[in-house]
Amino acid sequence: MVCATVLLAAVSGSSVALAQKPKVEIYTVDNGLPSSTITDLAQDASGRLWILSRAGVTVYDGRNFRTFSSQDGLPKGELWALEIDAEGRIWTVTRSRPRVYFLAGEVWQALPPAPQIGLDGNMVTAMAVLGEGESKLVVLGTTSSGLWWWNGDVWGRLNEQDGLPANRVYSLATVEDQIWVGTSHGLCQLDVSLEVNCTSQALDERLQQEIHAIYPAPSTADGSPLWLLGLSWLGTLEGEVLTVLAEGFTLTSLGPVQPGAIVQDRAGGIYFGSAAVAYYLDPQRSEMRLLGQREGLASEGASTLLVDREANVWIGSVRGLNKITSRRFLSFDRDQGLLEREVTAIVEPRPGELVLGHNSGLTFLDGERAEIAPFGRPDSPLSSQRVLDMAVDSDGVVWVAAQGMGLLRVTAGRSWVADLQDSQVRSVEAGAAGELWVLTHTELYQRIGSELSEIDLGAAGRDVEDLRWVYQGEDRRLYLGARGGLLWHDQSDSGWQLAHGPTEGADNVFNILALPDGPVWVGTGAGLFQLQAGELIPVRQNGLAIERPVFLILRDDEDRIWFGTDDGVVVWDGQVARHLSVLHGLSGRETNRGAGLVDHQGRVWIGTDQGMSVYQELYDSKHVIAPRAELRGVEVDGQMRLLDQPLRLSHRQRALTFHFDTISMSEEESMTYRHMLENFDDDWHGPAVVSGSEVRYTNVPPGRYRFRLEAGWPDGPWSPEVTSAVIVIARPFWRQTWFYLLTIAAMTLLILGVHGLRTQAIRARNAELETLTDQLNNNIDEREHLIEDLEAKNQELEQFTYTVSHDLKSPLVTIKGFLGYLEKDVEAGNVERVRHDVARIAGAAGKMGELLDELLELSRIGRVVNPPEMVGLGDLAQEAIASVGGQLAERGVVVDVAPDLPMVYGDRVRLIEVMQNLIENAVKFMGDQESPEIEIGTRPGVPPTIFVRDNGIGIDPEYRDRIFSLFERLDQQVAGTGVGLTLVRRIIEVHGGRIWVEAPDNGRGSIFCFTLEKSEDGVARAES
Repeated sequence: MVCATVLLAAVSGSSVALAQKPKVEIYTVDNGLPSSTITDLAQDASGRLWILSRAGVTVYDGRNFRTFSSQDGLPKGELWALEIDAEGRIWTVTRSRPRVYFLAGEVWQALPPAPQIGLDGNMVTAMAVLGEGESKLVVLGTTSSGLWWWNGDVWGRLNEQDGLPANRVYSLATVEDQIWVGTSHGLCQLDVSLEVNCTSQALDERLQQEIHAIYPAPSTADGSPLWLLGLSWLGTLEGEVLTVLAEGFTLTSLGPVQPGAIVQDRAGGIYFGSAAVAYYLDPQRSEMRLLGQREGLASEGASTLLVDREANVWIGSVRGLNKITSRRFLSFDRDQGLLEREVTAIVEPRPGELVLGHNSGLTFLDGERAEIAPFGRPDSPLSSQRVLDMAVDSDGVVWVAAQGMGLLRVTAGRSWVADLQDSQVRSVEAGAAGELWVLTHTELYQRIGSELSEIDLGAAGRDVEDLRWVYQGEDRRLYLGARGGLLWHDQSDSGWQLAHGPTEGADNVFNILALPDGPVWVGTGAGLFQLQAGELIPVRQNGLAIERPVFLILRDDEDRIWFGTDDGVVVWDGQVARHLSVLHGLSGRETNRGAGLVDHQGRVWIGTDQGMSVYQELYDSKHVIAPRAELRGVEVDGQMRLLDQPLRLSHRQRALTFHFDTISMSEEESMTYRHMLENFDDDWHGPAVVSGSEVRYTNVPPGRYRFRLEAGWPDGPWSPEVTSAVIVIARPFWRQTWFYLLTIAAMTLLILGVHGLRTQAIRARNAELETLTDQLNNNIDEREHLIEDLEAKNQELEQFTYTVSHDLKSPLVTIKGFLGYLEKDVEAGNVERVRHDVARIAGAAGKMGELLDELLELSRIGRVVNPPEMVGLGDLAQEAIASVGGQLAERGVVVDVAPDLPMVYGDRVRLIEVMQNLIENAVKFMGDQESPEIEIGTRPGVPPTIFVRDNGIGIDPEYRDRIFSLFERLDQQVAGTGVGLTLVRRIIEVHGGRIWVEAPDNGRGSIFCFTLEKSEDGVARAES
């Protein structure tokens, strides 16, 4: 067999390019990590990130960190490696005197210790776990004793005597059913039978040298390469071919137990290095770039690397955990050598060379280095200097419009000379015919050769102020942006024309882009507009609408339009508008009107208030992997219930709080979710941005339900639906079939029993009547007592009759009187008076009807109409409060019901009337009380005294006995008939009690007190 070594592309250390910043997020102890020194990383099948640090094992779900401690079974010593096996179990190992731990549920358990490993300073460098179930093989690499393995029963060892290239092991990697081993003297393989195979060393001499990292690339249809990292080279091994992609570097400062690291991102870029140094190999340009603090990382080096399921690149270091969320934009600022952070203008005078404008000078970039040229004018304050615009003429000369300095021409020596000594130069444009257009805040100039001539803007120019932008379209039409509108000239005899917007902000024009045979885009202080029929019209098409300031407009080689705003850029492809901001890697929020460029390679450069960014379309992809959604359980009555099995609840358990997790490592703040309770909701709720982790439902009726949940992004996709087991809320027992059948049977038995009992009761009653007749005939004293009681009742009836005749006579007199007025007013034709007469007659008739209703109610009180029963006085009070709820709400009365109201025996309906009348009476006589209150409570005693206290106007002591008399109304201005309190007194007396009125100690309001008999005998005595 012939073994070949192929060198396709090599990148030497001397070709390291200018530092660039990707979008980086840094996690340290300030974010919840227990330690900023990161040793290893892994991601499980749920998407959670497992982090090994100096302080132990931490798991991160994209929102929260959870760290395991010694209470969970982990040791206090330093852990070193982290591994997730094929079944998703988490493994870790201590660094010195090694002990292997695995997570079983929520508790870490340990394997038996190896008998000799860890002696003489021997330490663990790497770990791998192979196999499933009980046949797992755990392998540890060490600094000086080769490999140690555990097969589920015993520990064993493999070293140089067993065929291992060396006893110092740097790295281990599991690929299918084999473990690749990188040692200080080359590469070999280990299978489940513990056979060592080092035949790959014969393919290339590099495979006999130090192998510091091994990375199995993601599986592909045509096989996957094995990435290898040597001390000074990086390559892939496919079959029998080793391809070296980078060499000439050195993994400096590697300690005896410090392995290297490699990962490949979704676009094919390679991250590699060690704890001391880290690199990125650009797949497009075969450029190798250093990664460190200048590139936005927490520190130099990469102790561990991971590409997660969402294509984020995680870099662990000694100063924190770095997450590169995207290389969609690479950025430059002062850390990369720019003169200052803000970039105000960009031009490309020659391919690959950029000139950047700032507030105080220029920066020249040539791809590998930056050269700065500050203005440094001693006679001009820094705040008055600012590059506003730049242009490159047909001879390749760079022209700079610099506020405070005038029009500058950049010379070959990267210095400048002033061509126009006007400190208010605002913009410069290279014309299609070789001319140069120069704009100050009030004038437009044309420069041809060395001649500079002023252009008359005509009457239109006099209507604007503060000119700021000059632009020439491909049809040679000139456009001027100004505060006051848009000026344009089409070389016709019509001269300069002026277009206005609908608002003052729309007249504040910053930038213009005119497309051939297309629209004229105009960026203003009020948003994005188009020039149509001489007016500026807001853009509203296919979802494109920008209502914030638009400073920058440019078109790229793919005919996309880029609109720079004060919060990132909006990219428009004619169909879809995408907003890209600092969240997506742009260097800053606010763009500048002169800081947009499409270079000779078609790349888009954007200058912002925080630096300059270059767009990399290779890395710009929409979300292709949805977040994961996990249902933790449902909270019922304060207890968490799992939902992996059917759940049955009682009819009282109708409040359900579902707890869930949404797991993502990308743009967590924009993640959304939607949910549905099947058979309760008609459709999905959402999508809504994830701000919590629970959904609450209340008053869920009895039935069968399933909770459904999905997580996703605003632009998709959605996660697989998570569905709970069936949740059954039972019907109350009185609504179940067995109860209906039992009730029918019970009613049948009851009817039969009642019939028999009724017959017996009639016979017994007849006997009682005979006995009672004998007693009445023989008991003269009792008969006389009855006669006296009858006389008293007659006297009361006479008083009642007199009062009724008097009170009923009053509305009759009113009706009779106004009938006379009505006849006269009809004859006189006075319609308004007729209406008044009819209203008074109707009111009197209504009053009389109300009196009759009250009298009828009073006549019924002489007996207990409804069967008496034991009832809770608190329930009666609540029902009465509900009946008069409108009056209470209208008056703003607060009712306080004591929680310990007693049980009473009586007619439930009549007792509710007592509470209702007393509450209504209290509301009527509140007066102008600002904080009206009613208190319902009890005083101890036998029987207890029940009271209704208010803080109203109170009752004069001389009237306290009269208020219970029929038709007694102390205040004729208050609505009512005077029967209510009489009804209350009669009902209470029928129940064997009494009622009276007291004055509170503070003298405010009244206290109505009453007692009730609790026993059946008491009610019976009162009724009799």
